[in-house]
Amino acid sequence: MEKVSFQLKEDELQRKEREFLAQSLIKDERIQRFLATYKVDYEFVLQNAYTLKDYVARLDQCRDCVGLSHCKQPNTGYLLEVSANDGILDYEYVACRYESKIERQTAHQNKLIYNDMSIEQMGYRFTNIDIANESGPYLAVANYVERRSTISDPQGFYLSGLPGVGKTYLMCCFINEMATRGKRCAFVHVPTLIANLKTLMNTPHGYGHVIEKLKKVEVLALDDIAGESASSWSRDDILLPILNERMEAHRLTIFTSNCAMDKLEEFYSLGKKSVNNELGALRISERIKMLAEEKVVKGKNRR
Repeated sequence: MEKVSFQLKEDELQRKEREFLAQSLIKDERIQRFLATYKVDYEFVLQNAYTLKDYVARLDQCRDCVGLSHCKQPNTGYLLEVSANDGILDYEYVACRYESKIERQTAHQNKLIYNDMSIEQMGYRFTNIDIANESGPYLAVANYVERRSTISDPQGFYLSGLPGVGKTYLMCCFINEMATRGKRCAFVHVPTLIANLKTLMNTPHGYGHVIEKLKKVEVLALDDIAGESASSWSRDDILLPILNERMEAHRLTIFTSNCAMDKLEEFYSLGKKSVNNELGALRISERIKMLAEEKVVKGKNRR
Protein backbone atom coordinates (compact mmCIF):
# COMPACT_ATOMS: atom_id res chain seq x y z
CA MET A 1 0.00 0.00 0.00
CA GLU A 2 2.81 2.39 0.82
CA LYS A 3 4.35 1.79 -2.58
CA VAL A 4 1.08 2.59 -4.37
CA SER A 5 0.64 5.74 -2.30
CA PHE A 6 4.16 6.88 -3.18
CA GLN A 7 3.51 6.34 -6.88
CA LEU A 8 0.30 8.33 -6.75
CA LYS A 9 2.10 11.13 -4.96
CA GLU A 10 4.79 11.20 -7.64
CA ASP A 11 2.18 11.35 -10.43
CA GLU A 12 0.46 14.19 -8.65
CA LEU A 13 3.69 16.15 -8.57
CA GLN A 14 4.23 15.58 -12.25
CA ARG A 15 0.69 16.65 -13.02
CA LYS A 16 1.07 19.86 -11.05
CA GLU A 17 4.38 20.57 -12.74
CA ARG A 18 2.77 20.09 -16.14
CA GLU A 19 -0.16 22.32 -15.19
CA PHE A 20 2.18 25.04 -14.02
CA LEU A 21 4.12 24.78 -17.28
CA ALA A 22 0.92 24.85 -19.37
CA GLN A 23 -0.33 27.94 -17.53
CA SER A 24 2.97 29.64 -18.27
CA LEU A 25 2.90 28.62 -21.93
CA ILE A 26 -0.67 29.78 -22.48
CA LYS A 27 0.48 33.33 -21.75
CA ASP A 28 3.06 33.25 -24.55
CA GLU A 29 1.88 35.11 -27.66
CA ARG A 30 3.38 32.44 -29.91
CA ILE A 31 1.38 29.70 -28.21
CA GLN A 32 -1.74 31.86 -28.39
CA ARG A 33 -1.23 32.20 -32.15
CA PHE A 34 -0.74 28.44 -32.36
CA LEU A 35 -4.04 27.81 -30.54
CA ALA A 36 -5.87 30.22 -32.84
CA THR A 37 -4.33 28.77 -36.00
CA TYR A 38 -5.07 25.13 -35.20
CA LYS A 39 -8.22 25.72 -33.13
CA VAL A 40 -7.03 23.81 -30.08
CA ASP A 41 -7.46 24.73 -26.42
CA TYR A 42 -5.73 24.74 -23.06
CA GLU A 43 -6.21 21.00 -22.69
CA PHE A 44 -4.09 20.47 -25.80
CA VAL A 45 -1.33 22.63 -24.30
CA LEU A 46 -1.57 20.67 -21.05
CA GLN A 47 -1.20 17.34 -22.85
CA ASN A 48 1.78 18.52 -24.92
CA ALA A 49 3.36 20.93 -22.47
CA TYR A 50 6.91 19.61 -22.65
CA THR A 51 7.07 19.51 -26.44
CA LEU A 52 5.63 23.02 -26.66
CA LYS A 53 8.12 24.17 -24.05
CA ASP A 54 10.92 22.85 -26.26
CA TYR A 55 9.34 24.57 -29.27
CA VAL A 56 9.28 27.96 -27.52
CA ALA A 57 12.83 27.50 -26.25
CA ARG A 58 14.02 26.77 -29.80
CA LEU A 59 12.29 29.91 -31.05
CA ASP A 60 14.00 31.92 -28.33
CA GLN A 61 17.37 30.59 -29.51
CA CYS A 62 16.66 32.03 -32.97
CA ARG A 63 15.83 35.48 -31.64
CA ASP A 64 18.22 38.15 -32.97
CA CYS A 65 20.20 35.52 -34.91
CA VAL A 66 22.54 37.10 -37.45
CA GLY A 67 23.51 34.01 -39.43
CA LEU A 68 24.37 30.33 -39.48
CA SER A 69 27.78 30.92 -37.94
CA HIS A 70 25.95 32.04 -34.78
CA CYS A 71 23.27 29.30 -34.83
CA LYS A 72 22.40 27.84 -31.40
CA GLN A 73 20.18 25.02 -32.65
CA PRO A 74 21.26 21.37 -32.16
CA ASN A 75 21.06 20.93 -35.94
CA THR A 76 22.59 24.06 -37.44
CA GLY A 77 20.16 25.91 -39.67
CA TYR A 78 17.08 23.89 -38.71
CA LEU A 79 14.35 24.78 -36.24
CA LEU A 80 11.47 22.88 -34.68
CA GLU A 81 8.11 23.46 -36.37
CA VAL A 82 4.89 22.25 -34.70
CA SER A 83 1.32 21.79 -35.93
CA ALA A 84 -1.88 20.10 -34.80
CA ASN A 85 -3.93 17.64 -36.86
CA ASP A 86 -7.12 16.15 -35.43
CA GLY A 87 -5.97 17.01 -31.95
CA ILE A 88 -2.59 15.32 -32.42
CA LEU A 89 0.64 17.31 -32.13
CA ASP A 90 2.94 16.92 -35.14
CA TYR A 91 6.44 18.30 -35.40
CA GLU A 92 9.25 18.47 -37.92
CA TYR A 93 12.57 20.22 -38.40
CA VAL A 94 12.58 22.86 -41.13
CA ALA A 95 15.29 25.08 -42.58
CA CYS A 96 15.53 28.58 -41.12
CA ARG A 97 15.65 31.66 -43.32
CA TYR A 98 19.46 31.61 -43.50
CA GLU A 99 19.66 27.92 -44.36
CA SER A 100 16.80 28.30 -46.86
CA LYS A 101 18.69 31.09 -48.60
CA ILE A 102 21.77 28.92 -48.99
CA GLU A 103 19.67 26.00 -50.22
CA ARG A 104 18.05 28.23 -52.83
CA GLN A 105 21.42 29.57 -53.90
CA THR A 106 22.97 26.11 -54.23
CA ALA A 107 19.99 24.16 -55.60
CA HIS A 108 21.63 24.21 -59.04
CA GLN A 109 24.86 22.70 -57.71
CA ASN A 110 24.10 19.24 -59.07
CA LYS A 111 24.39 20.72 -62.56
CA LEU A 112 27.97 21.83 -61.89
CA ILE A 113 30.22 18.93 -62.80
CA TYR A 114 33.31 20.93 -61.86
CA ASN A 115 33.08 23.94 -59.60
CA ASP A 116 35.66 26.38 -58.30
CA MET A 117 33.03 28.88 -57.15
CA SER A 118 32.69 29.67 -53.46
CA ILE A 119 29.33 29.40 -51.68
CA GLU A 120 29.06 33.19 -51.93
CA GLN A 121 29.76 33.15 -55.67
CA MET A 122 27.10 30.49 -56.17
CA GLY A 123 24.62 33.06 -54.93
CA TYR A 124 25.57 35.70 -57.50
CA ARG A 125 22.64 36.68 -59.72
CA PHE A 126 22.10 39.34 -62.38
CA THR A 127 19.25 40.70 -60.26
CA ASN A 128 21.75 41.59 -57.52
CA ILE A 129 23.59 44.09 -59.72
CA ASP A 130 23.12 47.59 -58.30
CA ILE A 131 22.07 49.36 -61.49
CA ALA A 132 21.91 52.80 -59.86
CA ASN A 133 25.54 52.68 -58.81
CA GLU A 134 27.16 51.06 -61.85
CA SER A 135 28.75 52.85 -64.78
CA GLY A 136 27.26 52.77 -68.26
CA PRO A 137 30.11 50.73 -69.78
CA TYR A 138 29.86 48.09 -67.05
CA LEU A 139 26.09 47.83 -67.39
CA ALA A 140 26.42 47.46 -71.16
CA VAL A 141 28.58 44.35 -70.72
CA ALA A 142 26.39 43.07 -67.87
CA ASN A 143 23.29 43.38 -70.08
CA TYR A 144 25.10 41.56 -72.88
CA VAL A 145 26.10 38.69 -70.60
CA GLU A 146 22.61 38.43 -69.10
CA ARG A 147 21.03 38.41 -72.55
CA ARG A 148 23.40 35.65 -73.63
CA SER A 149 22.16 33.50 -70.74
CA THR A 150 18.66 33.50 -72.25
CA ILE A 151 19.49 32.43 -75.81
CA SER A 152 20.95 29.31 -77.37
CA ASP A 153 24.17 30.29 -79.10
CA PRO A 154 27.43 28.30 -79.12
CA GLN A 155 29.46 31.49 -79.56
CA GLY A 156 31.12 32.31 -76.26
CA PHE A 157 32.50 35.53 -74.86
CA TYR A 158 35.82 36.65 -73.44
CA LEU A 159 35.60 39.20 -70.64
CA SER A 160 38.86 41.12 -70.40
CA GLY A 161 39.80 44.05 -68.21
CA LEU A 162 41.76 45.19 -65.21
CA PRO A 163 41.75 43.12 -62.01
CA GLY A 164 38.78 43.71 -59.73
CA VAL A 165 36.37 45.31 -62.20
CA GLY A 166 33.76 42.54 -61.91
CA LYS A 167 34.57 40.08 -64.69
CA THR A 168 34.32 37.00 -62.49
CA TYR A 169 31.11 38.30 -60.92
CA LEU A 170 29.43 38.42 -64.33
CA MET A 171 30.77 34.99 -65.23
CA CYS A 172 29.38 33.53 -61.98
CA CYS A 173 25.99 35.11 -62.69
CA PHE A 174 26.01 33.56 -66.14
CA ILE A 175 26.97 30.07 -64.99
CA ASN A 176 24.49 30.12 -62.10
CA GLU A 177 21.73 31.12 -64.51
CA MET A 178 22.66 28.43 -67.04
CA ALA A 179 22.83 25.74 -64.33
CA THR A 180 19.46 26.87 -62.97
CA ARG A 181 18.06 26.43 -66.47
CA GLY A 182 19.26 22.82 -66.41
CA LYS A 183 22.49 23.11 -68.40
CA ARG A 184 25.43 21.00 -67.27
CA CYS A 185 28.21 23.47 -66.50
CA ALA A 186 31.76 23.71 -65.25
CA PHE A 187 33.29 26.73 -63.58
CA VAL A 188 37.07 26.47 -63.66
CA HIS A 189 39.58 28.84 -62.11
CA VAL A 190 42.43 28.16 -64.53
CA PRO A 191 45.39 28.80 -62.18
CA THR A 192 43.82 26.45 -59.61
CA LEU A 193 43.11 23.81 -62.26
CA ILE A 194 46.71 23.78 -63.47
CA ALA A 195 48.04 23.55 -59.92
CA ASN A 196 45.64 20.71 -59.07
CA LEU A 197 46.42 18.72 -62.20
CA LYS A 198 50.13 18.88 -61.44
CA THR A 199 49.45 16.99 -58.21
CA LEU A 200 47.62 14.26 -60.17
CA MET A 201 50.40 13.65 -62.67
CA ASN A 202 51.96 10.77 -60.75
CA THR A 203 48.78 9.24 -59.34
CA PRO A 204 47.40 5.92 -60.69
CA HIS A 205 44.44 7.53 -62.46
CA GLY A 206 46.19 10.71 -63.58
CA TYR A 207 44.16 13.69 -64.71
CA GLY A 208 42.70 12.44 -67.99
CA HIS A 209 39.21 12.09 -66.53
CA VAL A 210 39.19 15.79 -65.60
CA ILE A 211 40.23 16.82 -69.10
CA GLU A 212 37.49 14.66 -70.64
CA LYS A 213 34.83 16.26 -68.44
CA LEU A 214 35.90 19.74 -69.43
CA LYS A 215 35.99 18.83 -73.10
CA LYS A 216 32.41 17.61 -73.14
CA VAL A 217 30.45 19.67 -70.60
CA GLU A 218 27.69 21.78 -72.17
CA VAL A 219 28.94 25.11 -70.81
CA LEU A 220 32.53 25.71 -69.73
CA ALA A 221 33.68 28.84 -67.91
CA LEU A 222 37.44 29.39 -67.75
CA ASP A 223 38.10 32.07 -65.15
CA ASP A 224 41.39 34.00 -65.16
CA ILE A 225 42.86 32.34 -68.22
CA ALA A 226 46.40 33.58 -68.88
CA GLY A 227 46.63 34.09 -65.13
CA GLU A 228 48.13 30.65 -64.59
CA SER A 229 51.81 29.82 -64.30
CA ALA A 230 52.07 28.96 -67.98
CA SER A 231 54.28 26.23 -69.38
CA SER A 232 54.39 24.18 -72.55
CA TRP A 233 52.74 21.38 -70.54
CA SER A 234 49.79 23.48 -69.33
CA ARG A 235 49.40 25.08 -72.75
CA ASP A 236 49.80 22.05 -75.04
CA ASP A 237 48.68 19.12 -72.85
CA ILE A 238 45.90 20.72 -70.80
CA LEU A 239 44.32 23.79 -72.35
CA LEU A 240 44.82 23.08 -76.04
CA PRO A 241 43.07 19.65 -76.08
CA ILE A 242 40.12 21.09 -74.14
CA LEU A 243 39.74 24.13 -76.36
CA ASN A 244 40.33 22.24 -79.59
CA GLU A 245 37.56 19.71 -78.96
CA ARG A 246 35.16 22.37 -77.76
CA MET A 247 35.84 24.44 -80.87
CA GLU A 248 35.24 21.47 -83.18
CA ALA A 249 32.06 20.44 -81.33
CA HIS A 250 30.73 24.04 -81.10
CA ARG A 251 30.35 23.87 -77.31
CA LEU A 252 29.73 27.09 -75.41
CA THR A 253 32.93 28.31 -73.76
CA ILE A 254 33.40 31.58 -71.90
CA PHE A 255 36.47 33.24 -70.43
CA THR A 256 37.64 35.96 -68.09
CA SER A 257 41.15 37.36 -68.20
CA ASN A 258 43.31 40.28 -67.20
CA CYS A 259 45.04 39.72 -70.53
CA ALA A 260 43.55 41.32 -73.64
CA MET A 261 42.75 38.84 -76.37
CA ASP A 262 45.36 40.32 -78.71
CA LYS A 263 48.03 39.70 -76.05
CA LEU A 264 47.31 35.99 -75.63
CA GLU A 265 49.77 34.86 -78.26
CA GLU A 266 52.54 36.80 -76.57
CA PHE A 267 51.64 35.35 -73.16
CA TYR A 268 51.56 31.76 -74.36
CA SER A 269 54.84 32.07 -76.25
CA LEU A 270 56.34 31.83 -72.75
CA GLY A 271 58.93 34.47 -73.51
CA LYS A 272 60.95 31.98 -75.51
CA LYS A 273 61.55 32.28 -79.22
CA SER A 274 61.29 28.86 -80.78
CA VAL A 275 59.18 27.29 -83.49
CA ASN A 276 57.38 25.07 -80.99
CA ASN A 277 56.54 27.90 -78.61
CA GLU A 278 55.39 30.25 -81.35
CA LEU A 279 53.26 27.54 -82.92
CA GLY A 280 51.79 26.50 -79.56
CA ALA A 281 50.97 30.10 -78.70
CA LEU A 282 49.33 30.65 -82.07
CA ARG A 283 47.24 27.49 -81.78
CA ILE A 284 45.79 28.29 -78.39
CA SER A 285 45.15 31.98 -79.07
CA GLU A 286 43.41 31.17 -82.37
CA ARG A 287 41.13 28.64 -80.70
CA ILE A 288 40.13 31.10 -78.01
CA LYS A 289 39.33 33.67 -80.70
CA MET A 290 37.24 31.10 -82.56
CA LEU A 291 35.33 30.16 -79.42
CA ALA A 292 34.57 33.63 -78.07
CA GLU A 293 34.21 37.31 -78.84
CA GLU A 294 35.95 39.80 -76.60
CA LYS A 295 34.07 42.20 -74.36
CA VAL A 296 36.14 44.68 -72.37
CA VAL A 297 34.83 45.20 -68.84
CA LYS A 298 35.38 48.70 -67.48
CA GLY A 299 34.48 49.94 -64.05
CA LYS A 300 35.62 50.64 -60.53
CA ASN A 301 37.94 48.32 -58.66
CA ARG A 302 35.72 46.31 -56.29
CA ARG A 303 38.48 44.74 -54.25
